[in-house]
Amino acid sequence: MTKTRELTDSWAGITWGRQLSTVRGQSEIKRRIRSALRKSHLLNQNITGESVTGLKRSAEEQFLKGINISYSRAFNEASRSPEKLPCLFLQKLALNFDFKTASTEHFEGVMARGLRTFPSLLRERDFGENLERFIRASGLSRKDFSITVKPEEDIPQHTDVLLRFGGRDYRIWLYQFTTAGLPHDIERVLGRRGELPEGLHVLCPLKTVIALEKEKLERRLLWLTDRLGRKKSRYERYTSKECRGAVECRQESQDIEAQIKQTKGELAKVSVAANREICTINGWYFYSEQKVKRLLKCVYGVSRNKTHPDSYLDVRRILIGPEKYLGDIRFFLK
Repeated sequence: MTKTRELTDSWAGITWGRQLSTVRGQSEIKRRIRSALRKSHLLNQNITGESVTGLKRSAEEQFLKGINISYSRAFNEASRSPEKLPCLFLQKLALNFDFKTASTEHFEGVMARGLRTFPSLLRERDFGENLERFIRASGLSRKDFSITVKPEEDIPQHTDVLLRFGGRDYRIWLYQFTTAGLPHDIERVLGRRGELPEGLHVLCPLKTVIALEKEKLERRLLWLTDRLGRKKSRYERYTSKECRGAVECRQESQDIEAQIKQTKGELAKVSVAANREICTINGWYFYSEQKVKRLLKCVYGVSRNKTHPDSYLDVRRILIGPEKYLGDIRFFLK
């Protein structure tokens, strides 16, 4: 298990408010952070991935004001004390916020976006750790490669993890693949959110929808199992097992058992796909070890000229295709 994943075990046993109280710093800054956590209903929640999932967006987040540090740099600086990383990350943001020119609402917007950004920054760090672990397990030493997960390589260079290996730079993009985020991802690849640097770019999407589907089935299975237990308990209380109530209870139990069997089958199929894609630990979504290994296998293939990267011209042609098609008068027959 990576260091990052081990840390989430220790965080899961403490609330955001409790960890904040153990962080050294200016009392006024901590007071403001505490207030922002309270507004987000996180103060008394344990530090898990679930706690920051689904946080509502505020109007101030659309036009962030007052922040003088990138989220990735704040995360990187806070990582020097990993045991308290979540609240130290918020403290770094607060220390680099201009309270003189921006409002409290803007500060709360910065905190809210930071809380939603934190899982992806954590995921990038974990990915880098796993990538290094698997490369070294293949027999290579640190002098043969380097892995960088730093803010300098993030926004300006469109790189989340930079792998230098075999005389080449592999600029790895890590992002959640969702229908809602697809237009944004396309614009980034097309260079509309900033010019892409020269070199080999590696797209590595994380399909969190599979994990969500698995979690939904797990919740349904728990609900059905609990319901079946209550039905059986009720059935046992009938003195006559052939009375109307007992017969109905027995029939309902059989129906629930059939639903449980079906749900288990669906869950088994989804679990196979999920395990290839994603790993959920304490509510945090990480790339599965299988997926990191698959990416590394592709890297080795490229380095040995067994696999050839797509031409960027072809990539642009593919991504612009739907836009061109829908931008003109067209006829099609279904």
